[in-house]
Amino acid sequence: MEKRLFPPSAQTTPDSASPEDLATQLRDTRAAAERGEPIAQADLGLRYADGDGVDQDYAEASDWFRRAAEQGHTSAQNNLGVICASGQGVPLNFAEAARWFRKAADQGMAEAQVNLANLYRTGRGVTEDHSEAFNWFLKAAEQGHAGAQNSLAVMYFNGEGVKQDLKQAFAWIQKAADQGHPRALKLLVRIADLANADPHGTSRRTLN
Repeated sequence: MEKRLFPPSAQTTPDSASPEDLATQLRDTRAAAERGEPIAQADLGLRYADGDGVDQDYAEASDWFRRAAEQGHTSAQNNLGVICASGQGVPLNFAEAARWFRKAADQGMAEAQVNLANLYRTGRGVTEDHSEAFNWFLKAAEQGHAGAQNSLAVMYFNGEGVKQDLKQAFAWIQKAADQGHPRALKLLVRIADLANADPHGTSRRTLN
């Protein structure tokens, strides 16, 4: 599970902003959120989750994420899924997490696709299905998500949810390593060595 929360937009607060500016920004964000604007609701949820300008409160964060998520806000849907899967501020509920991850994943959010894939791979909140996990990892990997590329390589190498293909395993681990993914960097040499020693995968060695 990628237990990270994502901002609702590209807007950022300048490091040089004064306390007065920050207070004004928070007040404006809250007012917009209370008017029902989903970007502001998602932003306020993130502030409560991070303790940014307010006391950290995951229950309050989940409430604002839910309001935005119900309006189709992608990062709010993913963030609500993360909170449901972590049990912070709400009861731990992987099925609810899967439901929100799927909504964001269907809108093309790579991080949500990875989160949903991990649930299918482990059978948390959904019926375990490695083929479904592979398909969601592939969608995210094709968008350049390094973690998904790493997971896809491992699944190709192990023949997990897909026919074993060492060439594809190496190709995807190379893509992840090129982005500096730490685990991919460690697995790159190992996959290359195993693939060269056993190009047809007859030994059935597996990676974790």
